[in-house]
Amino acid sequence: MTKLRDGSTPFLPDAPEAETTTTIRRIGNGAFLPLTKAMLGPLGLEVGREVRVSVKDGVLTMAAADGAYARTRRAAAAARGRYPKALDILGS
Repeated sequence: MTKLRDGSTPFLPDAPEAETTTTIRRIGNGAFLPLTKAMLGPLGLEVGREVRVSVKDGVLTMAAADGAYARTRRAAAAARGRYPKALDILGS
């Protein structure tokens, strides 16, 4: 299976184990795209796992968020909770 520069595995539309048709559903003000185990398995994903999603040239790409990225997001959220006023001032 092909690997991206960051080590993640891309969705391969021509791979039979990763091909399906599904319907986008509404959840609140957002949208939900149901994915089967057959779609998640080749990507090494499971329910509850954080993913990166991007759109470029009309193509939706999803990959597992790497550990460093997830740790950075958690650290940023913790800093935001601890220093909200200082970060607001710095951000303006």
